[in-house]
Amino acid sequence: MALCATPLFAQADLVIDAPRMASSWFVEDDDFPSTSCALVEACVGAPGYRRLLKFDSLTGNISQTDVTLGSPVGNPLFEYSPCHQHYHLKGFSRYDLLDALGNLAAPGRKLASCVTDSQQYLSDPWVSPVPRYDCSFQGMQAGWADLYWAGLDCQWIDVTNVPAGHYTLQVTVNPDRILAESNYSNNVSSVQVTLPPTAGIPPRPDGRRIPGSPLLASPAGVSVRVDYDATTCPAPDYNLYYGTRSGTWAYSYTGAVCRIGTTGSAIVSLPDPAAGQVVWFLVVGTDPASSPVREGGAGFDSSNGERPLSGVGFCSVGRTQSGPTCASGSAAQ
Repeated sequence: MALCATPLFAQADLVIDAPRMASSWFVEDDDFPSTSCALVEACVGAPGYRRLLKFDSLTGNISQTDVTLGSPVGNPLFEYSPCHQHYHLKGFSRYDLLDALGNLAAPGRKLASCVTDSQQYLSDPWVSPVPRYDCSFQGMQAGWADLYWAGLDCQWIDVTNVPAGHYTLQVTVNPDRILAESNYSNNVSSVQVTLPPTAGIPPRPDGRRIPGSPLLASPAGVSVRVDYDATTCPAPDYNLYYGTRSGTWAYSYTGAVCRIGTTGSAIVSLPDPAAGQVVWFLVVGTDPASSPVREGGAGFDSSNGERPLSGVGFCSVGRTQSGPTCASGSAAQ
């Protein structure tokens, strides 16, 4: 009997969690200096401001057999990154953005930096409740998952030159089959995403453009009338925040008008800024039905500076904010 082959039931089975992708993606503009590791490792196409499609990638092992990679030191499956100063697993996953015809609109490049037990994925009796693998001895237990969250370096697709519209985000785990699996047919997951338009939006002072419609404000006696229009991509609810800004993007919260709808006007008491301060306004789209509540918005200040809420526009209601609740007199933002 030949003993060199591993039986199928004793091999891992890797999958990409599509619901996690669908609930976590958003579009953000980030600035990259020429020395950025993301540029060195070809995660962005050029230095400067780049538009990025960011998302969580959760890889689960649904087999009753572990993926065991061991130490990355001297392991031919890994390569060392002098810039990031850690090892990368080559070919662990691939990110693609596809157009309506299934053609490649933008490729992503993702090298796993640490394949480990991030979280328990299955609740079956055979799943251990205790993590086993870490960055020094890498792998993924049976029933566990490895998470790469959207905030990690290179956890994105550079969509700077991709036109606005509807696309398919496709993630493939183990695309080159460098890891033995019992089933390769479930290694691909896809979700629908929408890239918001950038054309016609006034630039910020630093040259960045934001999705959504700019806000307008005009004096109305001792108050200010704020006109807003978020119909290009409505959220379930909208709130208007306002306050003063001192320094570079240092905001203080003064008050709010809650549940304002997608378009209209609001009259707010004009804050009295100190010397060197400016007044700011921010419309925030919220999805209170999600847990945690998701928010995204865009705003401006009286120095004509525009700012997205953590880079997220109206169409990308996908990042949790730690800002004030919609109630007058909240703490500083």
